Amino acid sequence: MKKTNSDQYINADVMNRISGSATDFLVAFGIASISLSAVASYIVPFALLLLFGLLFAWFVFRVLSGKFFGPIWFERGIFTWGWITGTTAMGIALLRIADPESKSKTLDDYALAYIPIAPVEILLITFAPLMIATSQHWLFVLITIGASIAIYLFAMLRGWVKNEKKSSSQSRSIEANSK
Repeated sequence: MKKTNSDQYINADVMNRISGSATDFLVAFGIASISLSAVASYIVPFALLLLFGLLFAWFVFRVLSGKFFGPIWFERGIFTWGWITGTTAMGIALLRIADPESKSKTLDDYALAYIPIAPVEILLITFAPLMIATSQHWLFVLITIGASIAIYLFAMLRGWVKNEKKSSSQSRSIEANSK
């Protein structure tokens, strides 16, 4: 839009209102499409998944968000809560409540961060059901954990993972030297 100089014709407030309304409709239609008979048939597995999902989402929101997201941890954490517990649309709906003017730029950062996540998510969505249905769940778990460890080690070697002890001691020494 900026390259074609057409951004001057677009009102950001109107676009935010339209996208907010579209997100609300998406969430409402998603809830309306749930089959109550299917839920009743599998109430025990759903209850277990609900319990685990809520505990996991709470852990990510209360523990990890503060460590990873810094001063805007709440906005990014509430978006992550919605994303973990439902869909990206649910995360956007919660984010619009917490940050209606998009001052935190959470969605911009999410869009950039999702680029490398998308292929991994596609692979997981494609192969997880196949491997679990063919009783290769143990292999799926091993591959997933192994790939996660490999990615973490690669990030450490590249210097993308910061050691908190070193970082905090370095910042203390910088503060001491500045005084």
